[in-house]
Amino acid sequence: MVRNVFSNWLGFVARGIITFALTPILIRHLGDFQFGMWVLVMAVIDYSGILDLGIRPTLHRYVAKLSGANARRDLNEIMGTALAISCVTAALVMLFTLACLPVVPHLFGVTGPAAVTFRWILFLMGLNVAVLFPGGVLGAYLCGVQRFDLFNVLAVASTVVRAIFVVIVLELGRGVVAVAAVTLITSILSLLLHRAVVRRSDPEVSLSLRQANWSRARELGSFSFYVLLNSMGDNLRFCTDSIVIGRFLMIALITPFSVAGRLMDYFRTIISGLAGPLVPKMSEMIGRGKSEVVVSLFLKGTRAAALLSGFIGAMVFLNGRALLHFWVGQRFESSYNLLLILTIGYVFTLAQLPANVAIYAFARHQLLGWWTLVEGAMNLMLSIYWGRKFGLLGVALGTTVPMLVTALVFLPWNVLPLLRLRAQDYIRDAIARPVIASAAFIGLCYLAVGGKQPDTVWMFGGTLIWQTALFVVLAYAIGVSAADRQAISQRFNEKLRRWKRPVQVPTELSIEARSQKWGNL
Repeated sequence: MVRNVFSNWLGFVARGIITFALTPILIRHLGDFQFGMWVLVMAVIDYSGILDLGIRPTLHRYVAKLSGANARRDLNEIMGTALAISCVTAALVMLFTLACLPVVPHLFGVTGPAAVTFRWILFLMGLNVAVLFPGGVLGAYLCGVQRFDLFNVLAVASTVVRAIFVVIVLELGRGVVAVAAVTLITSILSLLLHRAVVRRSDPEVSLSLRQANWSRARELGSFSFYVLLNSMGDNLRFCTDSIVIGRFLMIALITPFSVAGRLMDYFRTIISGLAGPLVPKMSEMIGRGKSEVVVSLFLKGTRAAALLSGFIGAMVFLNGRALLHFWVGQRFESSYNLLLILTIGYVFTLAQLPANVAIYAFARHQLLGWWTLVEGAMNLMLSIYWGRKFGLLGVALGTTVPMLVTALVFLPWNVLPLLRLRAQDYIRDAIARPVIASAAFIGLCYLAVGGKQPDTVWMFGGTLIWQTALFVVLAYAIGVSAADRQAISQRFNEKLRRWKRPVQVPTELSIEARSQKWGNL
C-alpha cells in the first residue's frame, strides 16, 4: 500500500514537473490565441471521455477482487470484455470527432485559416483520445493487480518523450498542429508499450477479444453506469470552464484562466496519488469482511488527504502570486484571484476524496453518480450566469460553489452511515488535526514574512524549502495521531536497521560440503 502510494506520487511529481515546465514554453511559442485554441480543443475532446463508460475505474475494483481470489478465467473474460468495449468506444470517439469538425470552429467564432488549424487539432486529438481508451484498460489492469510502479514508469516515460519532441517541433518553428501530431504519435507508442509490459508482468493474462461476452459486459455495465454518471459530472465540473469562456467571453481569455486551472489539475493529481491505491485495498478488505480495517483506512486516508490539501492550499495562498510570476510571467499575476477562488473549492473537495473511494469500494455509488452529474450541471449554469456578470471570476465561482456543497454536505452525509461512523468521531479523528496544523502553518508563515513576496527565483525556492520543512514538523506534531507517529517511527527504525545491517559474505564451502554437493549433482 505504502509502495503504491509513493510510486503514484513519484510518477505524478515527475509528470507534473515536466508539464509544469512545458506550459510556459507552449504559451511563449504559440501565443495566447493558439494556446487558448489548444486548451479549448482539449476541453471539447475531453467530453468524448464520457464514452469510457466508467470502465477503467470499474476495472480497478474487479481486477483487484478477481486476482485476489485467483479467478483466472473470470479475470480473462473481464479483460477481454473491457478491451472490446474500449475498441467500440474508440470508434465512437472518432465518429464524434468527425461530427464536430464542421461545427465547432463556427460555434466559437473561429473563421478563415484559424478554422483550418482548429479542425486539424480537433481531428488529431480525437484520434489521440481514441488510442487512449485501450491503453487506459491496460493501465487499469496494472493498477488493479497493484503494480502502480509499472503503471507510473510507463506514464512518466510517455510524458518525457512527448515533452522532448514537443520542444523540438516548437523550436523548429512548427505550430500547434505539430504539437497535436507529436501527442498522437506518443500515445500510439505508449499503447504498444503498455501491452508489452502487461504481457511480461502477467504471462497468464489473456488480452484476446474472443474472451469478451455479453454476460461480462452486463456485469461491468451494472457497476460502471453510475461511474459513468460520475465521469459525466466530472467532465462538466473540470472541462466546461474553457468552453464557457470561449463561447461567452473570448478565446484569448482561456489562457489566463487555464494557467490557474492547470495548477489545480496538478493539485488534484497529487491527492489522487494517495486515493488511487485505496480503491483495490478497500475492495480487498471488504471482500474479506474486515470492516474495521476499512474504517481505519478511511480515517487514515482522510487525514493524509486533508493534510496534503491543507498544505497545498496554504502554499497557494502564501506564494501563489510569486509562483505565477516566476512560472509564466508577470502579466499572469492577475490570475492569482482566480487561483484563490478555485483553491478553496479544491481544498475541501480533495480532502474528502477518500469518501468517494469508500463509496465505490462498497458499491454504493449510485446516488453519488447522480449527484455528481447534478453538481456538474450546476457548475455549468452558474459559470455561464456569473461569467456573463463578473467575467473570469464569475466562471471560477461557478466551479467552486457546487464543489463546496458536495464536499461539506453530500459526501459526509453519505459516507458516515455507510461506515457506521459518528460525525464527531469523524471530525475528531480525521479532520480536526489537519485543519489545526494548516491554520498554525499559515499563521506562523505570516508572522515570519508578513505577506512579503520573494524578489528572485532563488529566494522563492528558499521560501518553499523552509515553509515545507515547517509544515512537515507541524504535520508530525499536530496533524497526525499518536498511533500514526508511532507507526511512522517504527517504519523509519526498520528502514534504518536495514541500511545498517552488515552485508553477509558467503564463506567458502568446506571440502565435505563440496563433495556432498558434487555427489548430489
